[in-house]
Amino acid sequence: MPIHQKQPASAFPYKPLYTQTFLDCLKKHKDKKGLIVKLVQRILGNPKAGSHHLENKKGINLYCRHSRHLNPNFVMVFHILEQEKQIVFLAFGKHDVAYSKEWPIKTASNPPFLP
Repeated sequence: MPIHQKQPASAFPYKPLYTQTFLDCLKKHKDKKGLIVKLVQRILGNPKAGSHHLENKKGINLYCRHSRHLNPNFVMVFHILEQEKQIVFLAFGKHDVAYSKEWPIKTASNPPFLP
């Protein structure tokens, strides 16, 4: 069942936006779709709970970015636009991939199975 049928996006306090990089990660890690959907819902409900505020990781400027663990080996990186009540999901993957660059905030269309 698609996620938007379980809980409409309007039920969340924040609107989700997804970068093309995030969507590419979804295609690459199809086996983790269920975990990703649940984590996206939790982040949309309360983005700061359990998240890590990032600054510099291995010389990469991730200032104003946040991360949440998908599982012990995977991390999701996102940016909160507080005034617009939006969350831009930037990327996810293993730690060395997720923290490998600054991840520009260019959004793409929303896939139908995400809120």
